[in-house]
Amino acid sequence: MLKTKETRNLREFTCGKANSFFFTNNKMPNVKISKSDIRFHEATELPFGALSIMSPHTLVVRRVTYQSVYHFFLCMKYKSSPTLCEQIRSAVSQWELDKIVRKAEAEGLADPDWERQMIDVMVLGVYYKFKQNADAAMVLNGTGNRNIYDHCADPFWGDGGDGSGRNHMGSILMAVRRRLASEEKVKEKKPVHEAQRPAAPVGSSVFGKRK
Repeated sequence: MLKTKETRNLREFTCGKANSFFFTNNKMPNVKISKSDIRFHEATELPFGALSIMSPHTLVVRRVTYQSVYHFFLCMKYKSSPTLCEQIRSAVSQWELDKIVRKAEAEGLADPDWERQMIDVMVLGVYYKFKQNADAAMVLNGTGNRNIYDHCADPFWGDGGDGSGRNHMGSILMAVRRRLASEEKVKEKKPVHEAQRPAAPVGSSVFGKRK
């Protein structure tokens, strides 16, 4: 379960003035995607497949290892059932995960407060993925300052396929990209003896104190 303080910090970090419209209940206006913008969806698509939550980049959160961001996301959604979470963590295909999710939904195992938490959970998973996997971070950093769109029919996480969706996934990736760039600048400014200090333990708050 996400700690209250950690959830607040994640929300503050992700929902700055430049990004707040992505996280409101208002429908995002239609946008015209330019040729320079990044569009991705499937993990197998090159060159931006590493941006997908299904890309095979493991992440460790609170000493627990997950095969992908999607595995972590689902485990948090059904965290009330440890047995189900173990099944999710060991699933090796999209088909297997979909089968588990269908069964879990039929049994009503989702966290009752999930809709309020799910964006924060996704931000946390995406952040740790790129923080812990240099090859994936290289792909994300390589997008520069270009807009990123999860190009699919999903109107919530994606762009709806025609630019009418809210594109929460794209906005999270852009927010994490900025966060990682900011952390790198801070690291470069630190004296050598400070830069070499051990990193904070996985699972601790990485977003600073709430102002």
